[in-house]
Amino acid sequence: MARTLDIQLQNRYPSDEVYAYVTGLALNNNNRVFLLRADGKTPYYPDSPPHTVHPLSADCAIKLGKQGSTTIATIPLLAGGRIWFSIGKKLEFFVNPGPALVEPSVTNPSDHNINTNWAFCEFTFNQTQIYANISYVDFVSLPISMKLVPINGRPQEIHGLKADGLKTICEGLKAQSQIDRAGWDKLVVESGGQRLRALSPNHEKGFQGYYESYVDEVWDKYSRTPLIVDTQAEWGTVHGRVSNGQLTFPGLATFSKPSTADIFSCSSGPFAKQRWSNRSTHGSH
Repeated sequence: MARTLDIQLQNRYPSDEVYAYVTGLALNNNNRVFLLRADGKTPYYPDSPPHTVHPLSADCAIKLGKQGSTTIATIPLLAGGRIWFSIGKKLEFFVNPGPALVEPSVTNPSDHNINTNWAFCEFTFNQTQIYANISYVDFVSLPISMKLVPINGRPQEIHGLKADGLKTICEGLKAQSQIDRAGWDKLVVESGGQRLRALSPNHEKGFQGYYESYVDEVWDKYSRTPLIVDTQAEWGTVHGRVSNGQLTFPGLATFSKPSTADIFSCSSGPFAKQRWSNRSTHGSH
Protein backbone atom coordinates (compact mmCIF):
# COMPACT_ATOMS: atom_id res chain seq x y z
CA MET A 1 0.00 0.00 0.00
CA ALA A 2 1.21 3.54 -0.75
CA ARG A 3 2.84 5.54 2.04
CA THR A 4 0.99 8.72 1.11
CA LEU A 5 -2.58 9.44 0.13
CA ASP A 6 -4.03 12.25 -1.96
CA ILE A 7 -7.30 13.60 -0.63
CA GLN A 8 -9.51 15.70 -2.87
CA LEU A 9 -11.18 18.30 -0.68
CA GLN A 10 -14.26 19.49 -2.54
CA ASN A 11 -16.03 22.65 -1.49
CA ARG A 12 -19.74 22.29 -2.18
CA TYR A 13 -20.69 24.93 0.34
CA PRO A 14 -21.96 28.33 -0.86
CA SER A 15 -19.01 30.18 0.64
CA ASP A 16 -15.58 31.24 -0.58
CA GLU A 17 -14.20 31.17 2.96
CA VAL A 18 -13.90 27.49 3.78
CA TYR A 19 -10.86 26.05 5.58
CA ALA A 20 -9.68 22.48 6.06
CA TYR A 21 -7.25 20.99 8.58
CA VAL A 22 -5.71 17.54 8.82
CA THR A 23 -4.54 16.14 12.17
CA GLY A 24 -3.45 12.75 13.48
CA LEU A 25 -0.56 10.66 14.78
CA ALA A 26 2.24 10.00 12.28
CA LEU A 27 2.77 6.23 12.08
CA ASN A 28 6.14 6.60 10.36
CA ASN A 29 7.40 9.18 12.84
CA ASN A 30 7.03 7.52 16.24
CA ASN A 31 3.33 8.45 16.46
CA ARG A 32 4.17 12.12 16.79
CA VAL A 33 1.40 14.70 16.74
CA PHE A 34 0.87 15.66 13.11
CA LEU A 35 -0.78 18.56 11.34
CA LEU A 36 -0.69 19.38 7.66
CA ARG A 37 0.56 22.84 6.76
CA ALA A 38 -1.48 25.30 4.74
CA ASP A 39 0.13 24.21 1.46
CA GLY A 40 -1.63 20.85 1.80
CA LYS A 41 1.52 18.75 1.51
CA THR A 42 4.11 19.70 4.14
CA PRO A 43 3.93 17.97 7.55
CA TYR A 44 4.14 19.95 10.76
CA TYR A 45 5.21 18.24 13.98
CA PRO A 46 4.78 20.66 16.90
CA ASP A 47 7.37 20.57 19.67
CA SER A 48 6.41 20.28 23.31
CA PRO A 49 5.80 23.85 24.54
CA PRO A 50 6.83 25.28 27.93
CA HIS A 51 3.24 25.94 28.96
CA THR A 52 -0.32 24.88 28.18
CA VAL A 53 -2.54 26.25 25.41
CA HIS A 54 0.42 27.31 23.28
CA PRO A 55 -0.48 28.55 19.76
CA LEU A 56 0.75 26.59 16.76
CA SER A 57 3.93 27.95 15.22
CA ALA A 58 2.79 27.06 11.69
CA ASP A 59 -0.19 27.97 9.55
CA CYS A 60 -2.22 24.79 9.11
CA ALA A 61 -5.37 26.28 7.59
CA ILE A 62 -5.81 24.88 4.07
CA LYS A 63 -8.00 27.40 2.28
CA LEU A 64 -10.37 25.76 -0.15
CA GLY A 65 -11.40 27.36 -3.42
CA LYS A 66 -14.83 28.68 -4.27
CA GLN A 67 -17.92 26.50 -4.38
CA GLY A 68 -17.45 23.59 -6.78
CA SER A 69 -13.64 23.61 -6.61
CA THR A 70 -11.27 20.83 -5.50
CA THR A 71 -8.12 21.23 -3.40
CA ILE A 72 -5.59 18.40 -3.06
CA ALA A 73 -4.12 17.48 0.33
CA THR A 74 -1.41 14.81 0.59
CA ILE A 75 -1.08 12.94 3.86
CA PRO A 76 1.34 10.31 5.25
CA LEU A 77 0.32 7.21 7.21
CA LEU A 78 -1.80 8.43 10.11
CA ALA A 79 -3.68 6.95 13.04
CA GLY A 80 -6.56 8.76 14.71
CA GLY A 81 -6.77 11.13 11.79
CA ARG A 82 -9.31 13.89 11.42
CA ILE A 83 -10.18 16.24 8.60
CA TRP A 84 -11.68 19.41 9.99
CA PHE A 85 -13.69 22.04 8.12
CA SER A 86 -14.69 25.53 9.18
CA ILE A 87 -16.83 28.14 7.47
CA GLY A 88 -16.21 31.87 7.54
CA LYS A 89 -13.37 31.73 10.04
CA LYS A 90 -10.21 29.76 10.74
CA LEU A 91 -10.10 27.28 13.60
CA GLU A 92 -7.70 27.71 16.48
CA PHE A 93 -5.62 24.73 17.58
CA PHE A 94 -3.19 24.77 20.49
CA VAL A 95 -0.47 22.55 21.92
CA ASN A 96 0.03 21.43 25.51
CA PRO A 97 3.27 19.99 26.93
CA GLY A 98 3.91 16.48 25.65
CA PRO A 99 3.17 17.61 23.03
CA ALA A 100 -0.59 17.09 23.04
CA LEU A 101 -2.91 18.74 20.58
CA VAL A 102 -5.71 20.90 21.98
CA GLU A 103 -8.58 20.45 19.55
CA PRO A 104 -11.75 22.51 19.15
CA SER A 105 -14.50 21.50 21.58
CA VAL A 106 -18.28 21.86 21.43
CA THR A 107 -18.78 21.17 25.14
CA ASN A 108 -16.41 23.80 26.55
CA PRO A 109 -18.23 27.16 26.52
CA SER A 110 -14.90 29.02 26.79
CA ASP A 111 -13.36 27.25 23.78
CA HIS A 112 -11.85 29.65 21.25
CA ASN A 113 -13.93 28.06 18.48
CA ILE A 114 -17.29 27.90 20.25
CA ASN A 115 -18.89 30.47 17.90
CA THR A 116 -17.28 29.12 14.73
CA ASN A 117 -19.15 26.88 12.30
CA TRP A 118 -17.06 23.72 12.08
CA ALA A 119 -17.18 19.93 11.82
CA PHE A 120 -14.89 16.97 11.16
CA CYS A 121 -14.70 13.43 9.83
CA GLU A 122 -12.35 10.68 11.02
CA PHE A 123 -9.96 8.24 9.39
CA THR A 124 -7.00 5.92 9.89
CA PHE A 125 -4.57 5.33 7.03
CA ASN A 126 -1.98 2.63 7.67
CA GLN A 127 0.08 0.19 5.62
CA THR A 128 -2.77 -2.28 5.16
CA GLN A 129 -5.96 -0.25 4.95
CA ILE A 130 -7.78 3.02 5.13
CA TYR A 131 -10.76 3.31 7.45
CA ALA A 132 -12.90 6.42 7.50
CA ASN A 133 -16.22 7.54 8.91
CA ILE A 134 -18.42 10.57 9.25
CA SER A 135 -18.54 11.31 12.96
CA TYR A 136 -21.83 12.46 14.49
CA VAL A 137 -21.19 11.20 18.01
CA ASP A 138 -21.06 14.46 19.95
CA PHE A 139 -22.87 16.84 17.61
CA VAL A 140 -24.10 17.44 14.07
CA SER A 141 -23.16 20.49 12.07
CA LEU A 142 -21.84 20.84 8.54
CA PRO A 143 -22.86 18.19 5.98
CA ILE A 144 -19.76 16.16 5.14
CA SER A 145 -19.66 13.27 2.68
CA MET A 146 -16.87 10.84 1.75
CA LYS A 147 -15.94 8.92 -1.36
CA LEU A 148 -13.14 6.34 -1.60
CA VAL A 149 -11.89 5.44 -5.07
CA PRO A 150 -9.64 2.33 -4.96
CA ILE A 151 -7.14 1.44 -7.67
CA ASN A 152 -9.01 -1.80 -8.18
CA GLY A 153 -12.60 -2.20 -7.15
CA ARG A 154 -15.80 -0.25 -6.84
CA PRO A 155 -15.83 3.27 -5.34
CA GLN A 156 -17.47 3.57 -1.93
CA GLU A 157 -19.41 6.66 -0.98
CA ILE A 158 -21.06 7.82 2.23
CA HIS A 159 -23.46 10.72 2.06
CA GLY A 160 -23.69 13.06 4.99
CA LEU A 161 -26.59 15.20 6.10
CA LYS A 162 -28.84 16.74 3.50
CA ALA A 163 -28.21 20.40 2.81
CA ASP A 164 -31.03 21.31 5.19
CA GLY A 165 -30.28 18.50 7.64
CA LEU A 166 -29.13 20.68 10.52
CA LYS A 167 -32.16 22.96 10.10
CA THR A 168 -34.49 19.95 10.22
CA ILE A 169 -32.82 18.52 13.33
CA CYS A 170 -32.83 21.84 15.18
CA GLU A 171 -36.47 22.47 14.37
CA GLY A 172 -37.30 18.94 15.54
CA LEU A 173 -35.49 19.47 18.84
CA LYS A 174 -37.33 22.72 19.47
CA ALA A 175 -40.66 21.11 18.61
CA GLN A 176 -40.01 18.19 20.97
CA SER A 177 -39.11 20.63 23.73
CA GLN A 178 -42.55 22.19 23.37
CA ILE A 179 -44.13 18.74 23.75
CA ASP A 180 -42.38 17.40 26.86
CA ARG A 181 -40.59 20.49 28.23
CA ALA A 182 -37.45 18.40 28.67
CA GLY A 183 -35.11 21.08 27.34
CA TRP A 184 -34.30 19.67 23.90
CA ASP A 185 -34.05 23.23 22.59
CA LYS A 186 -30.96 23.72 24.77
CA LEU A 187 -29.10 21.34 22.44
CA VAL A 188 -29.38 23.84 19.60
CA VAL A 189 -26.33 26.12 19.44
CA GLU A 190 -26.69 29.40 17.58
CA SER A 191 -24.51 32.47 17.19
CA GLY A 192 -25.48 35.74 15.56
CA GLY A 193 -28.74 34.24 14.37
CA GLN A 194 -26.96 31.36 12.62
CA ARG A 195 -27.42 27.70 13.52
CA LEU A 196 -24.02 26.22 14.31
CA ARG A 197 -24.72 22.73 15.63
CA ALA A 198 -27.03 20.39 17.48
CA LEU A 199 -25.40 18.73 20.48
CA SER A 200 -25.82 15.18 21.68
CA PRO A 201 -28.07 14.98 24.76
CA ASN A 202 -25.42 12.72 26.26
CA HIS A 203 -23.54 15.87 27.29
CA GLU A 204 -26.53 17.66 28.81
CA LYS A 205 -27.15 16.87 32.50
CA GLY A 206 -30.75 18.08 32.25
CA PHE A 207 -31.79 14.78 30.66
CA GLN A 208 -30.84 12.57 33.60
CA GLY A 209 -33.63 10.10 34.24
CA TYR A 210 -35.45 10.91 30.99
CA TYR A 211 -35.86 7.27 29.88
CA GLU A 212 -35.96 5.52 33.25
CA SER A 213 -39.74 5.15 33.49
CA TYR A 214 -39.91 3.84 29.93
CA VAL A 215 -37.15 1.31 30.62
CA ASP A 216 -39.08 0.18 33.70
CA GLU A 217 -42.11 -0.50 31.47
CA VAL A 218 -39.98 -2.47 29.01
CA TRP A 219 -38.39 -4.51 31.80
CA ASP A 220 -41.82 -5.24 33.24
CA LYS A 221 -43.16 -6.39 29.87
CA TYR A 222 -40.30 -8.77 29.20
CA SER A 223 -40.51 -10.23 32.67
CA ARG A 224 -43.92 -11.54 31.58
CA THR A 225 -43.29 -12.32 27.91
CA PRO A 226 -40.15 -13.31 25.98
CA LEU A 227 -38.22 -10.84 23.83
CA ILE A 228 -37.62 -12.52 20.47
CA VAL A 229 -34.70 -11.19 18.44
CA ASP A 230 -33.64 -12.28 14.96
CA THR A 231 -29.88 -11.69 15.16
CA GLN A 232 -29.51 -12.16 11.39
CA ALA A 233 -26.25 -13.94 12.20
CA GLU A 234 -24.98 -17.33 13.33
CA TRP A 235 -27.14 -17.30 16.47
CA GLY A 236 -30.38 -17.16 14.49
CA THR A 237 -33.51 -16.21 16.44
CA VAL A 238 -32.96 -15.95 20.19
CA HIS A 239 -35.31 -15.58 23.14
CA GLY A 240 -34.62 -13.38 26.13
CA ARG A 241 -36.45 -12.70 29.35
CA VAL A 242 -36.09 -10.41 32.35
CA SER A 243 -35.37 -12.16 35.63
CA ASN A 244 -33.92 -10.68 38.81
CA GLY A 245 -33.57 -7.34 37.04
CA GLN A 246 -31.49 -8.75 34.18
CA LEU A 247 -32.50 -9.30 30.55
CA THR A 248 -30.97 -12.69 29.82
CA PHE A 249 -30.49 -14.56 26.57
CA PRO A 250 -29.49 -18.02 27.86
CA GLY A 251 -26.02 -19.07 26.77
CA LEU A 252 -25.36 -15.76 25.03
CA ALA A 253 -25.51 -12.59 27.09
CA THR A 254 -27.11 -10.76 29.98
CA PHE A 255 -28.09 -7.10 29.94
CA SER A 256 -28.68 -4.88 32.94
CA LYS A 257 -31.11 -1.97 32.83
CA PRO A 258 -29.70 0.89 30.76
CA SER A 259 -29.67 4.39 32.17
CA THR A 260 -30.59 7.44 30.11
CA ALA A 261 -26.89 8.16 29.60
CA ASP A 262 -26.35 4.59 28.36
CA ILE A 263 -29.16 5.00 25.82
CA PHE A 264 -27.90 8.32 24.52
CA SER A 265 -24.28 7.17 24.20
CA CYS A 266 -25.02 3.61 22.97
CA SER A 267 -21.56 2.69 24.24
CA SER A 268 -21.77 2.32 28.02
CA GLY A 269 -23.50 0.07 30.52
CA PRO A 270 -25.32 -2.81 28.79
CA PHE A 271 -24.55 -1.30 25.38
CA ALA A 272 -20.81 -1.76 25.76
CA LYS A 273 -19.67 -3.98 22.93
CA GLN A 274 -20.57 -7.65 23.27
CA ARG A 275 -19.62 -10.33 20.83
CA TRP A 276 -23.07 -10.97 19.42
CA SER A 277 -25.12 -7.87 20.17
CA ASN A 278 -26.16 -5.26 17.64
CA ARG A 279 -27.48 -2.17 19.37
CA SER A 280 -29.77 -1.26 16.46
CA THR A 281 -31.61 -4.59 16.64
CA HIS A 282 -33.24 -4.02 20.02
CA GLY A 283 -34.78 -0.68 19.11
CA SER A 284 -37.08 -2.27 16.52
CA HIS A 285 -38.83 -4.62 18.95
